[in-house]
Amino acid sequence: MLVTINTHGKVTEVDPAFRLSPKYKDLLSKTLSAMIKTPAREHGKPVTSQLLMSMQLKAEANPDGNYAVHFAYVNSKQMPTGSWYWVHTSQHQLRLANRYATGSPTVSFGGPLQLPSSTSLPITSSR
Repeated sequence: MLVTINTHGKVTEVDPAFRLSPKYKDLLSKTLSAMIKTPAREHGKPVTSQLLMSMQLKAEANPDGNYAVHFAYVNSKQMPTGSWYWVHTSQHQLRLANRYATGSPTVSFGGPLQLPSSTSLPITSSR
């Protein structure tokens, strides 16, 4: 997922690569807000930043037979300067593109990610 953090260290946007149900997206947003409390810094000054982050949904059985679920951190990568967003290509691939890239507006970051036939998944996938 793509996570945007403002200059105050607050998570301002969570953009999963795949559609999440509202309950899972809310749980994910709350988890990320609890994890991230400080902004990125450039030359000692706080800056808005974006992370490409992988999280895993974990379920644990309760004694009553129900399950407690939570998202757990897997890994993350700082995105280069810009305003990044997901692009679904006509070849059913997923790419990140920078809104402020010079030249082509479809300048992408990294290789394509092949999408499954159904893009409505309950959790994000690791990359």
